[in-house]
Amino acid sequence: MNLLDKLNISRAVKSLLKGELVVVPTETVFGIIGNAFDENAYNSLNKIKNREENKKYTLFVKNRESIEQYAFVNEITEKIVRKMMPGPLTIVLKAKNLPRYLISEDGTIGLRIPAGEKIENILNRVNFPLISTSANISGENSIDGINGIKDVFGNKISVYLNGKIKGKIPSTVVRVDNKIEILRRGPYKIGDFVDFGANIIVKKRLKILFVCQANIVRSPIAEYYVKKTGAFDVRSSGIRAAKGMFPTKEAIEVAKTVGVDITHHPSRPLTKEDILWADMIFATDNMVRADIYDTMGFKSKVFLVSDFSRKMKGELIPDPYKFGIDAYYKMIKLLKYHLDELIKALSSKIETV
Repeated sequence: MNLLDKLNISRAVKSLLKGELVVVPTETVFGIIGNAFDENAYNSLNKIKNREENKKYTLFVKNRESIEQYAFVNEITEKIVRKMMPGPLTIVLKAKNLPRYLISEDGTIGLRIPAGEKIENILNRVNFPLISTSANISGENSIDGINGIKDVFGNKISVYLNGKIKGKIPSTVVRVDNKIEILRRGPYKIGDFVDFGANIIVKKRLKILFVCQANIVRSPIAEYYVKKTGAFDVRSSGIRAAKGMFPTKEAIEVAKTVGVDITHHPSRPLTKEDILWADMIFATDNMVRADIYDTMGFKSKVFLVSDFSRKMKGELIPDPYKFGIDAYYKMIKLLKYHLDELIKALSSKIETV
């Protein structure tokens, strides 16, 4: 950090101590922050944001101990905080030791340990948590860049700290008690929360993407089979697929044995849009999974089709292409078993409301 940044951070800290507002970069978006224990700062933020009184702000805190100081924490919460914070996650918990004006009507507060050199430096230099919100007018589009933010808020903000924003996507928001409820999707995906020993509640239907090599055998069968449940939004694609090819005659034959018709399925190459669309991505084998990692990233939401099976977890679904009809029948037996296990697991772990 250069000398000018240090001086500006010192100015920001002094402003916060006086109950004034500051704009600061985080790892997600630019935020407006204020002293959470100064009700005048809270009212000023409501006024410049044009925000309804019943919509509360996220609390920025500096460490895990601060979360325990201001909210009730259970075992599930402890696991999430240890693994995922600091980072782009806001966790909604039952509040304690906080002024009433900060707490929602249901008694909860959203807390976050933000990452980023400037916001971390500020939190370490003040002895109070910070109310925080995105640097825009409530209900309006986000504002690009520090200059655009200055144009909107002008001298209503005391200090503007500039900096590079990595993601430009607001934090994932989850409510945690004995379940994990996804309130807002963001950088963390549903797949990041499956190992914490709690059911997951999502507001919209789960979006599932199946990926194989060419999208003419394994992944289209998986897509159409899971679509039959009516419980999920499903797509399929191929890591090396050509566009518009049709399934092999053997794939069409064995697919019919599990009640699906893929005759007219046109192959689709895997795209970045597919990756962004999906909540969870299921690869048929390790080679496909590795290719997704290498070309697209997003490791946290990529699984093997068999990863949720009670038996033979991690088993690969072999590609039968060019190995004869017997290989196809062996493949369909394995695929059906693991898809049935996957449907059961996701239906029990993830609730849509």
